[in-house]
Amino acid sequence: MIVQHHDSEVPTDPEQLIKLPGIGKSTAHAIASIAGNKPFAILDANVKRVLARYWGIKEDLTKASVKSKLFERAQSLMPSDKCRIYTQGMMDLGAMICTKTPYCNLCPIKIECITHKNHWQTEIPLKVKKKKKPTRTHYYILSHNTSSILLYKRPEKGIWAQLWCLPEFQDYKALEQALPEDYQGKLTCLEEVKHTFTHFHLKMIPVLTQSQPLPLSWANSVHRIPLDKLEAYGLPAPIEKIIQTRVL
Repeated sequence: MIVQHHDSEVPTDPEQLIKLPGIGKSTAHAIASIAGNKPFAILDANVKRVLARYWGIKEDLTKASVKSKLFERAQSLMPSDKCRIYTQGMMDLGAMICTKTPYCNLCPIKIECITHKNHWQTEIPLKVKKKKKPTRTHYYILSHNTSSILLYKRPEKGIWAQLWCLPEFQDYKALEQALPEDYQGKLTCLEEVKHTFTHFHLKMIPVLTQSQPLPLSWANSVHRIPLDKLEAYGLPAPIEKIIQTRVL
């Protein structure tokens, strides 16, 4: 997409960056600030902890409303120049000094820090009891030969937006129904791969097909991609792992 739509130059405009697969607001701001030296504040886990302690915020930092408030405050601190130095400094402060057990005696902003003044270091960030994540099981068709593999491009929105993926089904019966009858007995479930998202665990089961080619009813959605061209396609890390370990 960068080659096709941005003349092979990584954009430094956050609005353009967010349109690229896998880039959210904080990552877009980080690229704009560090690569473009532009005044866009970031909010990764380390910076979030620094700001929560600096302002003495005893709220659940995972809540969207709290995150939005932190983003506004982070932006209010952002200087108009030397943006990359400031952003790198904020990340380093959180990674090296304002850690889980902070080194307040080394902190350059401790005099102004509300948490330091009130000795709230063990209370901020607020410890939130994590809910047990549910586990989902999805099945992925692994149809390949010595030179190509079947992949489809995911929708513009949702998980792994616009990345290339193995044909996916939420249950095995749906997978079987999508294939012609002569595929019965020609499917082999391989060892599962586990992947964790923010809200759930995903158990990924590759299903190997022996027949070639694969005439799926929704064939317009899928393409046979040459194995030697895979580097040109954006793949989710777990899908890449399946292909690397079971195909290449």
